[in-house]
Amino acid sequence: MSKKDEVNLKSEEFWSFLEYKNKFGTDKYHEHLKTFLDKNDLEKLFRVLKYSNILLKIHKEITDIEDFLLKNSSIKFWNILQNFKNKKKIKNFFKEIEMLNHMYSEITEKVEEISIFNICNYVNKKLEEINDKIVKEGYTNENLDNKESFILILSNFLKERLKNEKILKYVEDPNFNMIRVNKNYNILKDLYNFNYLTDIWKYSDLKIENNYFKEIGEFGKNKIISQYQFLKKKEEKEKSVSYYEEFLLSQMKEYFYIEDISQEYSKISLKYWMRAYLILKKDVENNLNIIKQYQSKEEILKLLTKSVTNKNIKKIIKNIKVLKKFHDSSLIKYMPELLQSIPREKAEIILDKFIFTKSSKDLYDSPIIEHEKGYIILPQILLGIDFSRALFSIISNSNVGNIEQKGLNLESTVQKMIEKVFSKFECNKKGKVNGQDYELDFVYKYNDELIFLEIKTQKQPENYYDFYRCIHDLDKYIDNFNRNVECYKNDDDKEKKFFKEDYKNIKKIFISNVVYKITSIRNIFIIDEDDFFKFFKEQDYNFSNLIQKKGEKILEVNSNIGNRRTIFSQGYNGIKGIINYCIKD
Repeated sequence: MSKKDEVNLKSEEFWSFLEYKNKFGTDKYHEHLKTFLDKNDLEKLFRVLKYSNILLKIHKEITDIEDFLLKNSSIKFWNILQNFKNKKKIKNFFKEIEMLNHMYSEITEKVEEISIFNICNYVNKKLEEINDKIVKEGYTNENLDNKESFILILSNFLKERLKNEKILKYVEDPNFNMIRVNKNYNILKDLYNFNYLTDIWKYSDLKIENNYFKEIGEFGKNKIISQYQFLKKKEEKEKSVSYYEEFLLSQMKEYFYIEDISQEYSKISLKYWMRAYLILKKDVENNLNIIKQYQSKEEILKLLTKSVTNKNIKKIIKNIKVLKKFHDSSLIKYMPELLQSIPREKAEIILDKFIFTKSSKDLYDSPIIEHEKGYIILPQILLGIDFSRALFSIISNSNVGNIEQKGLNLESTVQKMIEKVFSKFECNKKGKVNGQDYELDFVYKYNDELIFLEIKTQKQPENYYDFYRCIHDLDKYIDNFNRNVECYKNDDDKEKKFFKEDYKNIKKIFISNVVYKITSIRNIFIIDEDDFFKFFKEQDYNFSNLIQKKGEKILEVNSNIGNRRTIFSQGYNGIKGIINYCIKD
């Protein structure tokens, strides 16, 4: 995706990603495709086909992609393509699909033969080695990247198996051998790299020439930049505390903009979510090198609902106070809440979210693996979870997650900051102009400028899909923001009359929890929440300075990342010659 597309992607042209998957092959779908063909816009047409997960719709036995589309799409759509002027580009696109599909078929044939038990054991042992290195060497990029790779590769493997299995087969191998299993793990790396490759193909720009795969453009680097600040801040905080409960509490308070851990998400208070995770964490800590096994769901539920006596609560708090460092810690205040027993009905909901399924994002979100004989947890995975982030991911994917509450919490935080500085301001301003409803988060005046603020919380991007969705949603938010400001300006509401006095220009500021490399879109400044908070604390309210500071920060991030290129290379000759993924600085 070019920088132009990234900034000016018009959301109304595209459906949601879910619609592309669900409406594939319908008359409505083909009419939608025709809108891009009518504009001679092949790039957007191909992008839509990629969104539709066309690769997953092609079966192993299919060798001719054109024939597949002819039989499974529609005669009408096929005729449209055949009549299109640039047939060469269409042929090349089909060739890419064929190539990727062939690679996938060869890999998955090998994957089906791999033992889940062996791989889980292998990953847990390798993660133990990495965690030992972190203790000795600290949080190096290499250690963190390797750690995440093992977890995501295993997650990807389990998802692949669950495509064809209702429940995972789990056979213990008394002859477990690290060297032998390592060969199987390399196949799973191939599978993961393939999925990574197809994500680039779907959401970024991938150049494919003579079996050489190379990511081009700025999209991949911008994705890394958006993740960098968040991860950097998290790592620094993790290093600064030695009591995990305190770290988790601080992360929850910061990530959800709260002081009250009784706030509910997915109809369950944060204190119960946190307690459930802490219970499981405690249960695996004694044997970190051995996979934790549970015979049944009931066994886990009994563990989650176990109560703690008042005597033990006092003892735990006393132990915390022994460490002078934590004497004034909010951990002491909240510990009684964190130790409250979880009601049975709440524990059942939490457990269902913690169990890995084919719809789970990864083992960070759902660390409990169900198999035909029971349930297992890899201790080295569970202990490495940033639970605040995992929980946000869980509730984001829930129909009753109440994720909008996080946005309201952020608005409340910003309002408190504004109240300290400005005597006159409007918040949650609603109105109607020419039959159009509008709503604005904040409006206030600074010197001779009228300032509009819009605040949105988005899911922190972890992969290409997440980042693309962020960009897609951002564009929609920007359009709505501009429309709402124009409505406000044209509204004769007397309550905002004082804003019409003496201002020379307008500034529109969009605040997000996600870091974007871009500084403005359609006359709207884009900043992240950390920059905005710092800006207010410094009592420097010149927004031109703010944007300049953001530019400097992005340059700093770029210098830390280096000139990174994502490259998939090497001729493809079956499993052995599958894409060789590397990052070059």
